[in-house]
Amino acid sequence: MVDFILVYVDSSHSDCVAIVVPNKERLTNWAQTNSNLKNKDFSALCKDEETSNYVLQELKTAGRKNKLRSIETIRSVKLSSEEWTPQNGMLTAAMKLNRNDIIKKFKNDIDGMYKHLEKGGE
Repeated sequence: MVDFILVYVDSSHSDCVAIVVPNKERLTNWAQTNSNLKNKDFSALCKDEETSNYVLQELKTAGRKNKLRSIETIRSVKLSSEEWTPQNGMLTAAMKLNRNDIIKKFKNDIDGMYKHLEKGGE
């Protein structure tokens, strides 16, 4: 379901949040089963709240299967339709996540996820 994921938590928060680049083919196939999402392109799907909720639930299910503790469970996701590559600075030349650049690029989204969680959202 996921091509890339950066799980983030800092010392001022107790919840894990994640920036996720979903697998385009799997997400598009899933959307075809949903009449509300059937005609949306990948970029629009990544902006859709229902899609984000679906991906979050899939990640939570995987976490349960792998016996993650509650504190290790992702509580909120931001989907990105942009592929992460060395050319756009999201990956190193060795194809590892360039965490600092990803966090910098998505800082507002990360802050927004934490604000939403603080208000009781999930």
